[in-house]
Amino acid sequence: MGNRIKTSPEIQIRNSLPESWTRKLIELARNYPYEKNRKKLQGLDLPRQVKASLYGNGDSRFITASLQNQPVGLIKISPSPLHSQILNQEIYGGSWELIKENDNDIRRKIFKKLRNCYSEARVNFQQPEPNQAASRLLEEMKGYQKITREFIMYRTLDEKLKTPGTPGQKLKLAADPGEINNDRLGGLISYYNQGHLFDFPAYPADKVQKIYWKWLGAIRKKENSHEIILIHNNDKIAGYCLVKTTNSPFLNINSGTVSYLQVHPDFKNQGLGSFLLRRGLALLNKKNIKYVELKTSQKNRAAVNFYHKFGFETIARRIHFSLLPAG
Repeated sequence: MGNRIKTSPEIQIRNSLPESWTRKLIELARNYPYEKNRKKLQGLDLPRQVKASLYGNGDSRFITASLQNQPVGLIKISPSPLHSQILNQEIYGGSWELIKENDNDIRRKIFKKLRNCYSEARVNFQQPEPNQAASRLLEEMKGYQKITREFIMYRTLDEKLKTPGTPGQKLKLAADPGEINNDRLGGLISYYNQGHLFDFPAYPADKVQKIYWKWLGAIRKKENSHEIILIHNNDKIAGYCLVKTTNSPFLNINSGTVSYLQVHPDFKNQGLGSFLLRRGLALLNKKNIKYVELKTSQKNRAAVNFYHKFGFETIARRIHFSLLPAG
């Protein structure tokens, strides 16, 4: 694994990062074993990514390990106001980790500092699944709990997509979001049991649904989001798909996301999921989107197989962990 760090690094909590660290952080990002397939397929611009994510700080804080005032490791911690408000608890998300030579000695020191400084909070973060050394370390450390695994899936939209015709005589497509009955749409997510990103132990089921509903509502309000809604003639929502275009500072191509796709249990096995996904991809294609990404739980094999059938390939696997509050 290369030359180990022979001197114990200085561990600090910082509100911002020295600009003199930029070159070294880019170097760490290039050499760090972080989802290499994803970087290749998405055409990530790492210098731009490092600068945009680590130097556009906002409310974020950094736990850093440094030697001779040069970084050898860091994690970025950001507040999660939606989770915190609904759960009435301090919740944070760890959105970046860079460790020199993937050195677990450095990682252990950083995560011990995190544990000491955020002992009353909950911190949710992820590890690339291929990074087994890091995952084993976190499983062994006191206070850290493995939560769930997810696939990140990808496909291009270079070819022409055929938009499907009609979904069936008793179903219609909503003409605009004003036709959505929000109470019924809110009820639809109660069936969404894929064990997705909000499937955290010790989160009460009603709180999980409320978090997801608030998150979905925030996305729906944005101009870059587009909804496809199937309504039954008794005004029941039979299926719903939400796609969005992404203006990412990290990508060199136009990108999109399938943020949500679900068919009501009363309408399963009628091809409605395929219909909704084709509609969503065709809509993105019309907006000159060249790349589409989605996330789904590894344990939901039916969803994984479904997306594979539509040309999505798995480009990254992540394991989600939580640092649990002390006591």
